[in-house]
Amino acid sequence: MKLKRKLHIITSLFTSIAIGFVIVVFMFLSKSSYYDVEQITYMKTMTSLKSIIEKEFESLEFILSDWAEWDATYEFVQGVKPDYVEDNIGEDILDDLNLDYFYIINDTEDMLYGYKRNLVTDEIEPITAQGMQIFTDDHSDTGILLLDRELVFYASMGVTDNEAEAPPLGKIGFGRVLDDEMISLLEDRTDLILKIDISNLQTSDNNETIVGAYNIVAELVHNKAKDSMINIKLPIINNDNELIIHTTLHNTIQELGDQYAKSTTITVFIILGLFGLSMDYVFRKFVIIRLLELNKQIGDIRNTHNTKERVEANGNDEIGELGANINALLEEIDEKHEEVSYFATYDEMTGLYNRKVGLNILDECVKNANENDIPFSIVYLDIDELKKVNDNFGHEIGDQLIHDAVQIIKRTGNKTKYIVRLGGDEFLVIMKNTDKLEAEIFEEQIKRASTKFNENTEKIYVLTFSTGSVQYENDISIGSLLELADKKMYEKKKTDEDKKG
Repeated sequence: MKLKRKLHIITSLFTSIAIGFVIVVFMFLSKSSYYDVEQITYMKTMTSLKSIIEKEFESLEFILSDWAEWDATYEFVQGVKPDYVEDNIGEDILDDLNLDYFYIINDTEDMLYGYKRNLVTDEIEPITAQGMQIFTDDHSDTGILLLDRELVFYASMGVTDNEAEAPPLGKIGFGRVLDDEMISLLEDRTDLILKIDISNLQTSDNNETIVGAYNIVAELVHNKAKDSMINIKLPIINNDNELIIHTTLHNTIQELGDQYAKSTTITVFIILGLFGLSMDYVFRKFVIIRLLELNKQIGDIRNTHNTKERVEANGNDEIGELGANINALLEEIDEKHEEVSYFATYDEMTGLYNRKVGLNILDECVKNANENDIPFSIVYLDIDELKKVNDNFGHEIGDQLIHDAVQIIKRTGNKTKYIVRLGGDEFLVIMKNTDKLEAEIFEEQIKRASTKFNENTEKIYVLTFSTGSVQYENDISIGSLLELADKKMYEKKKTDEDKKG
C-alpha cells in the first residue's frame, strides 16, 4: 500500500482505534487482570528460588563426582591405598571444598574417613558413631538430613574408578549445613527475605505447585486480600518432617492496579480532548517520524558496530521495503563477520581452538594463577608417525588419523578442559584447577584410550600419542612453559623408542 493511500485511511481508523483503546485500557486495568499478572510474576520468582535450591544440590554432586569416580578413592575403599588420606585429604579439605561433612565408608559400612565442622567452635572433629549411623542407614543419594539439630544439604555416591566402569564399592558423602551464612547467600542471589521452618509433611490445597528435582516441591500461596507467600518444601531423609524455605510477597501489582483504575476515567477524557489536536500532527509527521526513526536505528548500528541488530521494517509501503532491504544487507554482513570470526578462533580442519586463541587462554590462566592462586596444568600431545601415514597412504588417510585423535582427546578426562591445535600433529590441552598429578592421570587416560581404539577398530594405521605435562609455577613464562612440556614429551617419546629398539 502506497503512502498517499495510507495517510487517507489513517483519518478514518484513528477514531476507531481511540475507542478501542479506551475499552482495552479498562479491561487491562481490571483487578482480575492485575491479579493474573502478579500470579505470573510470582510464579517466575518461585521457579527462580526453586532453581537456586536445586543448584546447591547440583554443586555438591558435581564436586562429589570428581572424588567418587577416581581410581585413588576406589583403591582406598578396597583397602589397597593406605596413604590415600595423607596424600589427598589435607587439614583444610572442608574449607577448600566449602563443606561441613566429608566421609568415606567401605562395603561393610566401616568408616574409613569421616570428619565434620563444629559450627559453634569452627573446629574440625571426627564424625561420631551415632552420626555415622545416620549415613549408613540412609539409602538416598541426595537430599536434606537432620544431623545434631542441624539441617544439612547432603549428597552421596558409590565409589568407582576413573572410567566409572568398575562396580561401585562403599560410599562417599559430602554435606553443607544450612546455617545463617548459607541463608544469607541464598537471600543475596534471590533478593528475597527467607525464613526456615520444619513441619509435618503436608499436601497443598488449591495452591500453585511445581515439582522439581530432589523431591523439591515449590508452592505459591497467592492471596487477593493479604500478602502472598512462596514455600519451597524438601522432605527430610531421616525424619518424618519436611524443611520449608519460605518468603512473604507484598501484592504490589494489585495495589497499583487499584490506583490506576481510579485515574483511568480522567486519563481517557484527556486523551479524547487531545485527539483532535494530535490528528493534524500525525498527518504532517507520519512519514517524517518513521524516516527519522529508521535513520536513527541505522546510525546506532553503525556507531556500535553491532551487525546483529535489525531495524524495524514494519509496513508494506516504501519505508517498509527500505527497512527490509537494510535488514537483508545487515544479515549478509553478519554472516560474513561470523565466518571471519570463526576462522580467527578455530582450526578449520578440526574445529579446535587455534594457536592464537590457545595462547590467549594460557595468558588468562597465568593471570588467574598469579592473582587468585588458581592452579592449572598443560599437556603437550603429538600424534606419532603422522608424516609416515601421509607419505604411505595419502593425506586423506592422514586427515582421518587426525580426526580420530581429536575425538579421543575430546572424550578423555575432565570436560572442563581447552583443546588447542598448535599445528600439524601437535596439540595442547589446558586444564584449569588441575595439578601435576591430575595432568599425569590424563596422560595415562589418553594412552589407554588410544590402545582401546587400536584394539577395537580396523584401521590401516596405529594411533598413538607422545605426551608431556607440566603444572604452572609462578614467574615462568608461557614460552618456557610450552618448551618444558614439549621437552618432557620428547623425552618420553625417546624413552619409548629406546624400549621398542
